[in-house]
Amino acid sequence: MINQETKLKLQAHLDHELSAAESRRMGALLDQDPEARALFAELTGLRSALKGNELELKLPETREFYWSKIERAIAQSARQESRVPARRSWWLRIMAPAIGVALLMSALVLVKLSSTPPAVSYLHEIDTPLQDTSTISFHSQAAGMSVVWVQTQVY
Repeated sequence: MINQETKLKLQAHLDHELSAAESRRMGALLDQDPEARALFAELTGLRSALKGNELELKLPETREFYWSKIERAIAQSARQESRVPARRSWWLRIMAPAIGVALLMSALVLVKLSSTPPAVSYLHEIDTPLQDTSTISFHSQAAGMSVVWVQTQVY
């Protein structure tokens, strides 16, 4: 049984890709091993079948001219792609600062509205069923709180 490495070396021997020493070793293997000879004959037949039926494509121009046309087409498409964002970006240059200012102003308005305490009157009228009571009220806008002290007077 021939291993994979030997099969690859036989293929390389057929394609004349081996060094002289390796080529001599493969020639000796072909002389001694009938399985290697059968595989080599099969590879040779396959190679000749593919080579004889391969379509040959002729270009109407030289190789250099063909590749230079491709290079020019790539360069032209790159130039067109670089122009497209420039045409679209004029409105972005104008609108981006305006949108930024609008967002900043709306953020400032929201902060101002959220920091303003609700309009609550801190001078409350307190109704109590007790006859002799007095009240003191205090309101702090900075702390956002109101304190009402209710005191009953004892005689």
